[in-house]
Amino acid sequence: VKELSVNEDKKSYYFSLYKGKKPIITFDKNHKEDTIKIYDDFIFLNLVGGAGKTKFTNNFLEKKLGIIATSRNYNTMIKMLSFLDI
Repeated sequence: VKELSVNEDKKSYYFSLYKGKKPIITFDKNHKEDTIKIYDDFIFLNLVGGAGKTKFTNNFLEKKLGIIATSRNYNTMIKMLSFLDI
């Protein structure tokens, strides 16, 4: 994700993978310090307060965007990508 600053703490980074066409945000994409950005293949979430304290839960995204998704933190995504031969 090119827009991320190198100085940011990656502990607040989460990714939601979804199937289907790119959803359209119909709600405020900023909540307190948390932000989300939708890409063609995934949703990037910067959850400064942590996944346990955000309104942008996986259930929230699925309900509001009409998608089926799975969300993972930055470290898990890096580990999963390391298994791929790309």
